[in-house]
Amino acid sequence: MDLNALLYAGILIVTGLLFGKIAKYAKLPNVTGYLVGGLLIGPSILGLVSGDAIETMEIVSNVALGFIAFSIGNELKISYFKQMGTRPIVIAILEALFGVVFVFVAVILYFLITGQLDLTNIRFALVLAAIAAATAPMQILAPFWEIILSIGIGGIFGIIVTFAVRWFTGRGNRISLVIAAVFLTLYLTTYLNGSALLACMALGAVFANTSNKYDEVNGLINYITPPIFIMFFVLSGAELNLSLLLKVGIIGIIYILSRVAGKIFGSWFGAKVTHADPKIQKYLGYALIPQAGVAIGLSLIATQVLNPEMGSQIRTIILVATLIYELIGPIVTKKALQAAGEIELNR
Repeated sequence: MDLNALLYAGILIVTGLLFGKIAKYAKLPNVTGYLVGGLLIGPSILGLVSGDAIETMEIVSNVALGFIAFSIGNELKISYFKQMGTRPIVIAILEALFGVVFVFVAVILYFLITGQLDLTNIRFALVLAAIAAATAPMQILAPFWEIILSIGIGGIFGIIVTFAVRWFTGRGNRISLVIAAVFLTLYLTTYLNGSALLACMALGAVFANTSNKYDEVNGLINYITPPIFIMFFVLSGAELNLSLLLKVGIIGIIYILSRVAGKIFGSWFGAKVTHADPKIQKYLGYALIPQAGVAIGLSLIATQVLNPEMGSQIRTIILVATLIYELIGPIVTKKALQAAGEIELNR
C-alpha cells in the first residue's frame, strides 16, 4: 500500500488551513491563502510537494471540480429565471461573450504585432479565451456530441438522485447518494470522452429543479466538501510554474486586463440593452472581476487537450491571474457595491 497519498493529503489540508487563516487576518479570500500556500510548498519554491506528488493527487482535482460544477448547477433554478425574466440571462451571456472576445482579440493582436501569428498560436488564443475548449477549436460536430452526451448523463443521474432522496431519508444516506452520483457522473463522462464539468452541472440543475429536497441536501454536502476544495486550491497553487512566468508574462498581463475590460463592457452593454437600473449598468462589471474555482478547473482541462508546453503556459497564466483577481477583486467588488448603495460604507 502506497501511504504517500495520505501524507500529501495531510500536508495539503494543513497548508490550506494555515494559509487560509493568514489570508483571513489579512482580510483576503481563503482561496488566495490556499494558492499562496500551495505555491510555497510546491516544486517552484520549497518542494515539499513534488511534481510526481501533484500527479498522484490528480483525482482530488477531478472530484473537487465535480462538486463545484454540481453546486453551480444547483443555482440554475427555472423558477428564479421565471421570476426575474430574461434580463439576467442576457447580461450573463453578453458579459461572458465580450470577456472571451476581448481576450481573444487582444492575444491575437499581440501575436500579430510580434510576428508569431500562426495556427498554433491561434489555437492557444482560442483556448485561453474560452478556457473550456475540451476538443480542438476547429472541430464542429464533436463539441455538440460532447454537450449532448454530457447533459444527458448528468440529467439521468439528476433524476435518479431526485427519486432516490425520497427513499433514502437519513442524512448520511443522502450525503452518500450525492457523492456516489457525482463520482459515477465523473467516471462515465470521462470514460465516454464527454465533459465532466458540464455533466455535473446538469446533474445539479436537474436535481435542483425536480426535487424539493435539494436545499436540504446541499446543506449536508457542504459539510464534506471543504477539505476537498482546500486540497484542490492548494494543489493548484503548487502547480504554478514560476519558471514560465517570464515567458508568459506579457500574455498574462494582456489576459488579465482584457478579461476585466470585456467583463465591464459586456455587463454594461447587457444591462443597457435590457434597460436595467443605471447602477447595475455602471457597477456590475466591477463585481465580476473575481475568478477562482471554475477557471482553475477549466485550465486543468487545457493541459489535458493541448501539448504539454502550451497547456502548462495556459495553466500558469490562469493561476497567476486568479491569484491577482482574488487579491484585487474582493476590494473592487466591495467598492462597487458601496458605490451602488447595496452595502453600507462602513462595512
